[in-house]
Amino acid sequence: MAYQSTPEQLSSKRKKVTPLESRRTAKSPTERGSAFLQELRLRISSLLQTTLDAERIVDYFYQEVQSAVAVDGLSYRHEVAAVEIRQGMREKHRAHYRLSTNEDYFGEIEFTRRHRFSENELIKLESLLDLFVYPMRNAMAYQEALRCAVTDPLTGVGNRLSLSNALRRELELCRRYDQQLSVLLMDIDRFKSVNDLYGHSVGDQILQSVAQITRRSLRDADSIYRMGGEEFLVLMANTSLADARLIGERIRVNIAQSDLDLGPEAKPDITVSIGAAEYQDGLNPDTLVQAADQAMYKAKRNGRNQVQVL
Repeated sequence: MAYQSTPEQLSSKRKKVTPLESRRTAKSPTERGSAFLQELRLRISSLLQTTLDAERIVDYFYQEVQSAVAVDGLSYRHEVAAVEIRQGMREKHRAHYRLSTNEDYFGEIEFTRRHRFSENELIKLESLLDLFVYPMRNAMAYQEALRCAVTDPLTGVGNRLSLSNALRRELELCRRYDQQLSVLLMDIDRFKSVNDLYGHSVGDQILQSVAQITRRSLRDADSIYRMGGEEFLVLMANTSLADARLIGERIRVNIAQSDLDLGPEAKPDITVSIGAAEYQDGLNPDTLVQAADQAMYKAKRNGRNQVQVL
């Protein structure tokens, strides 16, 4: 409830003061604004250090920035890491910043809203950007470490650890929901001879190309893993053996018809032998892969460059 003093009450409260006491003790608007930004910086800094999740960092920053400057939307983009995160609405007026130091690039951030930003508002936004950069850098480094732990460094596909985790997960879903699951085991034909003839550099290019062609030949829900050496495994959930064989044939043809640029001296014919297997009751990850392996060796014995099932 508001309290309104009468003239008598005000008069009774007056007293003589010295010049020193009469100095204003209240902070000026500039001082209050500076104190608020300092408090906001502390709050944002503490909050962004609580997570290594990039989306949460963007969300937290977007919410806290509103305390200083009203924005309708915020987007963060990092082309190299293939990351793009948006919060709010994308409007007409934008304040766009490239986040970098002398040596490192940390992506780009953009604030948008329906009406133009004032110069003072832009200064406030810029004063908060450093609080965003380093938590986001840490989050990106953490995600990269996680990715490297389950990714084959040469080809960029999943590694054996990633495959092991995926197989356990998919077999559990098969048992629980009576779903189909098929795998393809691929081996590059005569790879050792090609490696010996043209060198390991060409061999590495072939492995990378086979992985890329296979990826492009798969459906969005399928996944590919490098078993080691020149062997790859494709995991296909909700897929029958007949459909898996068709997909394997598409991969085989695309690889056989590819014109790889391996240099003027290297013109090997690259083909793959593929074995297909389907999950059956009682199989575990190892026995499912063994079944595909037996089918792949059947393809090798029958002349290579083909798809076989047991």
